[in-house]
Amino acid sequence: MNQIESPVRKMPKLTNEHIYLNPYSKMRVNLAAQVMSTTVNKVMMAYGPSTCSETAKFISIFDKFFDCCNVRSLTEGEHKRKPLLSPYRDINDERLEFLQKDFVNYLSDWKEATQRRNPNKFSKKAKSKMFLTGASWDQNFRGGQDPKFSDKTFLKKILKNRNVRI
Repeated sequence: MNQIESPVRKMPKLTNEHIYLNPYSKMRVNLAAQVMSTTVNKVMMAYGPSTCSETAKFISIFDKFFDCCNVRSLTEGEHKRKPLLSPYRDINDERLEFLQKDFVNYLSDWKEATQRRNPNKFSKKAKSKMFLTGASWDQNFRGGQDPKFSDKTFLKKILKNRNVRI
């Protein structure tokens, strides 16, 4: 495989800075967004071993999540050719379905899988490090049972408010 066909050349934005993190770079969201991208997902699926399929799935889901949460302008979705970056205009937007069901279910399944790990091999503390840290999971997601996620009430109010420009 020559240098042009190399998987590394397929991801020109990634550098050593993305891999070897220092305390400052750990806080740089742009590095995480570049690693958790469609490009990295596609390269992993095309060139990676079959054992990296779950990592590629994780990257794909979080890339979609980041895009759903980072709508910044009326035209960015068109300019970047990423519909997920378009403004929310309807309470039946498919991105809300993704956030409400697919994303929360993925996180729930992941948490359950960590809890089912062999207790003889993994302590409770070790299992807790296999999932998202902090109280945010327990307080905000809880398997989609929190009203903010299980119902589109908040977004419905915003989209129905005539003073909101969308």
